[in-house]
Order: sequence, then structure tokens, then C-alpha cells
Amino acid sequence: MYIFETAVLTPRQTEQVRALEQAACAPEALENGAWLSNELNFDRALPCFYLAWPQDAPGPEDAPAAFLTLFLPTREQAEVVAFTHPAHRRRGYFKALCARAAARCRAAGIPEFLFAVEPRSAGGRAVLETTPGCVWSHSEYRMEYTGPAPVPAGRLALQRVDADGAEPYRLFLENDMGEADVDNYVAVSIHVE
Repeated sequence: MYIFETAVLTPRQTEQVRALEQAACAPEALENGAWLSNELNFDRALPCFYLAWPQDAPGPEDAPAAFLTLFLPTREQAEVVAFTHPAHRRRGYFKALCARAAARCRAAGIPEFLFAVEPRSAGGRAVLETTPGCVWSHSEYRMEYTGPAPVPAGRLALQRVDADGAEPYRLFLENDMGEADVDNYVAVSIHVE
């Protein structure tokens, strides 16, 4: 097995990762894709992309068998997204990539991993259930408002994120998440009695 790590993917590597992601997600109809940029990471020089091949010396056209990425907006935690091609599962690729990424994170002072797994990913849940130290934490949801009806009152409030407020989102704004012509919002749940 050959493992390659980098802070920035080449266009060819990005193409290979997207093809791997599609092959890995298709059997379970998974939708969440990996974020393939380091631009929001606190240290853009820190390797955050890990690819594994079955060959000891893969050629430029050899497709990777597995991929792992780290989203590192702070030093507190690394968010992990990983995919293994169905033809290469249960051969230790995920464990090998995690071990390599964990060593890099420890050296950089990042104390923990947060594994991002879609709720309907039976394969992803099975891997994490057998990974020592993994504990279910929370779920995240992606939302898109397509209007034109207003958001129902009393259940959800939209809070604008800008430089003057929403402290937890400050890093995203500082790292150019928000574009000049786009307003950024977070949805805040409102308790109704």
C-alpha cells in the first residue's frame, strides 16, 4: 500500500478523488461530498488530503483505492471525511489513512477527530462502531431555502453572519467563506412553548 499526503490536490488528483467518491457513495446513494480545498484550514501548509493505492509505486493513471480529508478550521478538532472504493474495502485502507492523519494531527497539537458520516451510511457507521474511542456526537444538516413562501414563524430564525456578530462563524468569514455579493446566514432553532 502506498499513501500520499498533501496540503493541496492537483487537478488530476481532484478528478481521481471525485471518481472514487462517486464509486464509494453510489451503493448507498450518499450525497455529501468531501470539501476538496484547504482554504478554510487554520494552517494551509498542514497536509489535509491523504490518498492510498494498492500498488507500492502507483503510476499517474492508477486510481486510488481510498481517500481521507481533514477539515481544520481550528486547532481544536479535525473533521474527517473518508471514502474507500467498494472493491477495496475491508483491507485496512481506512485504518492506515487514519493512522497517518492522526500522527500529523498529534504533531500539530490537534487533539481529536470528528468523523463526518451520513446517517444512512451503514458502511460508515459499521466502521466507526468498530473503531476504538468513537462516540456518536451530533448530526448536521444542509438546508436550502427555495421560497417564495416565508419561513414558518416560531420554528426557525435566520441569523445573518457578518464581521460584527456570530462569533462561532468568524473564522469562516475571515477565510473568505463569504463573498462580497452574498449574504451569509445560519438557521437558529427557536423553542416554542
